[in-house]
Order: sequence, then structure tokens, then C-alpha cells
Amino acid sequence: MKKIIVLLLAALMCLPIFAGCSRPPELSVIKAELIEIIERSYEVNEVIFGDGLITEYDLSGVIDEYTDEMKNFETYYSDEQMYYQFYSPVVKSYMKDTNGDGIGDTEVSQPQTINEIKTMISSVYSSTFSNKLYAQLFESYSVTVNGTNETIKPRYREGFLSDNAESESDISDDVLRKYKFITENKMNYISARGGRTVFDYDTMKIVRPSNANTIIVEMKGLYQDYTSSDSNEAEPNGYSWHTVKLAFVKENGAWKLDGASY
Repeated sequence: MKKIIVLLLAALMCLPIFAGCSRPPELSVIKAELIEIIERSYEVNEVIFGDGLITEYDLSGVIDEYTDEMKNFETYYSDEQMYYQFYSPVVKSYMKDTNGDGIGDTEVSQPQTINEIKTMISSVYSSTFSNKLYAQLFESYSVTVNGTNETIKPRYREGFLSDNAESESDISDDVLRKYKFITENKMNYISARGGRTVFDYDTMKIVRPSNANTIIVEMKGLYQDYTSSDSNEAEPNGYSWHTVKLAFVKENGAWKLDGASY
């Protein structure tokens, strides 16, 4: 009986609410890994929260005006018409201007399938958060805004069901395409807040509630919100420093972000 009681007490002491058996790792041990994940997430964030992958439409230099008439077309066009009229093929690669002179100098390769985008996302984000992103990026869904139902269009598509399709196996055209009017539909969340957050890694620390497999990292982040924060004056153009928290979870021995880092 005494042995059973001892075992029960030992088991209780190792529940997550007792820090002794589930202490978070020392920041010094994992800091470099966390920073590397955050830095890698910027490229991923641009694909899923920013302008997105570069398409033939983006490179054409011809911008279609997103008029009320075009918005109406979106409500009664067939799926095939939507796919070809409002989505543009993602190019395999393009020349990126990396030195600011307006001339592309570096070739950048891009994903060509939704599965490749998913692989990119899962390389930095947790499986739980990735699945939420997949639904938002690749599926149409409805939201209620001021009592009105609005349909949110998928950012990326890969084919459409033809009129005589009997199942999803009959999907026509497997070209990866991106929705043309990301900015006009306020789907560029990074641009809407004045660009990505700049983190001060020297201020990074692990805070509660954290344990061996889930940690909350707190640090200073600079982003545009036209206010001042942390008793400091606002930076030029409305940028100011804030206390930012990022969640990480450990999956298969590696740390992954468990929420957006932009």
C-alpha cells in the first residue's frame, strides 16, 4: 500500500502544473534555434500573409481595376470562370531586385503546387496552426461582417471542378494560381500594418506559462500602429516598440512557431 501511495505521489509531481518535471529549457540553449525559425518565417509569411507568390499578372505590369462590376462578376461567375479570370498562374521563377536599383539581379524559384506551399508552411509553423492556415489559404469560407455574410476567397487555387465532374478526381487544370486582388480585398496583412515586425532578440526571454514542450517567448517588437508604447515616444511614421509574445511548441524534436510571427 505504501508503495502505491509513493508511486501516485511521484506521478502527481510530474503533472504539467508542477514545474519540476516539465521545466522549459534554458533560453541560452535554444535561443539560436528560435531566432533561426523566426528569420525563416519571414519568407513564409510573405507568401501567406503578404503579397504572395509572384504570378504572370504581377509581372505583366498591367493592373486590372477592381471595380464594383468586377466584384459583382465574382458572385455569379462559374467556378471555371473565376479560376481563369480572377486567378493568375504562379511563375516557376523570377528575377528579384535585391539591391534596390529597380533591376532584377537574383533568380528566385517558387512553389508550383499547393503541397509545396504546405511543406514551406510546416517547416516553421506547428501542425495545429498549419492546418488552420491551410483552410484559410486554399478553401473558400464565409464570415459575418456587420450582420452581412461575406465570402472569403482562397488565396491560392489548383484547378477547378468541371461542370460534368462527378468527384474531386475530375479536377481540371492543375496549374497553381494566386488570386489577383489580394491588396484590394485587404488580404495583404503585412502591408496593412506597415511591414513586418522587427524583433530585438537581445530582449528575448521565456515567460510563463512555459514547459518542456511549449514555451512563450517575450521580447520587444517594432511595428507600425501610430501610437507610442512602453513609455517611449512613437518612432517616425507611426512605428513604436511593443512587448510581443510568440508561442513555440516542440514537434518531433524541433521547435515550431504556434502562431503568426509577422
